[in-house]
Amino acid sequence: FHEELPNGETCNCDFENTVCSGCHFYEVNTDSETWHDAKAICEGKGGQLAMINKASVFNLVRQFIFNNGYDDDVIYGFWFGLNDLANEGEYVWSDGTILSDDDFTKWARNQPSGGNRPDGVQDCIQMKRRAFKWDDANCENKKGHICEYTNGCF
Repeated sequence: FHEELPNGETCNCDFENTVCSGCHFYEVNTDSETWHDAKAICEGKGGQLAMINKASVFNLVRQFIFNNGYDDDVIYGFWFGLNDLANEGEYVWSDGTILSDDDFTKWARNQPSGGNRPDGVQDCIQMKRRAFKWDDANCENKKGHICEYTNGCF
């Protein structure tokens, strides 16, 4: 898949388990990792946990996961780059941008539930399998994860 952009650059998305949106490409990983380990894995490969901050990106990634059956390969869902680790209820993206009330979200009903729960503190956000709705969860739970890379132009 090679997408020519208005500036003449080409986005090359010939990488396994990835889908492109502009010159951002998203890698779906089904290995079970904690949120912190998933973050380190993405950063170690030059990316970050994905910022699924637009409906178009959400729909693209969701359809890619569904079409490839990746949601069948995970038990609980996928970590992505949203958390409230620093301040409870203040959600921050991987790049440090704060989630505002006007931003795109896909929270499940009664989510985020936040704070201390029976399974621990819920500070990291997952995209649930099958429903693809967002849910805050214990960062130490192991899930698949979605990395985002911005160096897709060649």
